[in-house]
Amino acid sequence: MNPARHSTRPVFTFLRALTCAFTTAPLTIHYADGETLVRVNQREEPPHARLWRTLGTFRFAAGRAGFVRIDNSGTADGYVIADAVQFLPVPPPATPNP
Repeated sequence: MNPARHSTRPVFTFLRALTCAFTTAPLTIHYADGETLVRVNQREEPPHARLWRTLGTFRFAAGRAGFVRIDNSGTADGYVIADAVQFLPVPPPATPNP
């Protein structure tokens, strides 16, 4: 994701709960302020429509790539599943009428 302007966006991952999946899958979000590691239990059903899981809200810089790295290191108890990642724009606050 390479935004045209600075923005703060919630980041989601799309996955189905599977019994063969890893219980602490490492997903690293790379954003304007650095990176954050989030561990996801891919055996648990995601809360949003049973498919989407929130990874957090992060600030992304204009012209600088932001991305999520999905890793399989240390996956001793299952597979790391990767279906999709979503970066949603947050609408600007409404301007009050004078």
